[in-house]
Amino acid sequence: PELTADSRIAVNGSHGAMEKQGLDQVVRYAHARYPRLRFIGQNLSDARQLHWRDLSHPNAAVTAMPTHPDHPMYREDKVRVYIDPVTWIDDLRDFDFSYGSRIHGNIAALLAGTPATVLCGDSRTLE
Repeated sequence: PELTADSRIAVNGSHGAMEKQGLDQVVRYAHARYPRLRFIGQNLSDARQLHWRDLSHPNAAVTAMPTHPDHPMYREDKVRVYIDPVTWIDDLRDFDFSYGSRIHGNIAALLAGTPATVLCGDSRTLE
């Protein structure tokens, strides 16, 4: 019925949404308001940054992305990148809400029974 400071919220987004669409401001606001916020990365460059601190991909220039080692959510262990969809969906079952610009991240939440909202920033997700 409502989100509180105790709510578990998943957020997802792309490097483009962080940089060009202002999703970094939305994530900063939610991070300050919801202590149990978790960012879920969804691509190979996210995994490289999170698991190996590999900053060789051009996406690593986006320091507003929570998968970047300089981001506060990264340092607080509030970032995940899943290897398989079963684990991803299973973990999302414990969340109260999911939102972000990545359609597959929010479909995973819906499959887990977690309410989700896609933030549309381009014609693909708007469809």
